[in-house]
Amino acid sequence: MLRYSCSLKNSVLTTVSLLLAFSTQANSPDELKVWLGELSPSLQQYSRSLIDTVLQRSKASTPFAKAHYSTRKMNTERWRMEALKGERMHLFFSADGEHIKLAFPGVKNIVQPFLNYRLGLRKCIVHRTKKNKLDSVSDLQGLKQVRIGQVHYWPDIAPYQQHGLSVTAADTYESMFSMLDRGRFDCLPLSVLEIDGALKEQIILYPELTLSEKLYFFYPLPYYIGITKSQPDLLTRFELELATMAKDGSLSALYADVFAPTEEIFTNSSGSLFILTNPNLSPQMNALFTKNFLLSLPRGHQLSIVHVDKR
Repeated sequence: MLRYSCSLKNSVLTTVSLLLAFSTQANSPDELKVWLGELSPSLQQYSRSLIDTVLQRSKASTPFAKAHYSTRKMNTERWRMEALKGERMHLFFSADGEHIKLAFPGVKNIVQPFLNYRLGLRKCIVHRTKKNKLDSVSDLQGLKQVRIGQVHYWPDIAPYQQHGLSVTAADTYESMFSMLDRGRFDCLPLSVLEIDGALKEQIILYPELTLSEKLYFFYPLPYYIGITKSQPDLLTRFELELATMAKDGSLSALYADVFAPTEEIFTNSSGSLFILTNPNLSPQMNALFTKNFLLSLPRGHQLSIVHVDKR
């Protein structure tokens, strides 16, 4: 999950830290100011490579020759203020672009086939005592007996609930693992792009947690680049270069450099892949992303595709 800090307390210490962090960036007019929020380490690596590649390939287009990356935590209001001002933040990443388009006037979104349509592909962390039960789920009837855990502000909750699935909400990302370990819910779906690292971080505290190799979800989840209104030239620069990279295969190559092991799912795993829709997206966007995701699957994969109707 894109771990944006929507639930962070609006403390004086956080505000002071942000001001100090951004003040150093304001003195570098030749640097593109990129906020990475609380992206997981693998998504940070990918996003940095993406931005650096675009800047290098289009370095004559605008004054920015390099980027300064910030991972400082911000609450929602602070993030919104910085995005609207566009002084200490020029560019950011989000999986909730349609909401941002409405809530952040002037912010422009760029959508390309970033991450090979894999951001919405979910694998599950489970307790060892329930692994066999969850690995055997193969239809909607069985799926509706599964209790899913998510953080209360994650947009992921909507696709599950829209299809009549049971969701238990946690207050924080960290508390989800404790709740799963104590049996408060049955599985914790996370993006295949970050789940291995997430489990590795928590396995010391919760050694009985493991991965299901047979229970998967997919719902359309675009990865957006948001560009603030202070940088209209940057929007054109990135749109043109990213379109070129999509055509010449550079975007796919960047994905493979960071996430190649993820594709082993389709050759080494069997089980059920439940296809959901995302109510936060338009019907057209849902249809487009689902179609392209299914077309991107390698021939001969062993997953059984199950389309789940809305309740």
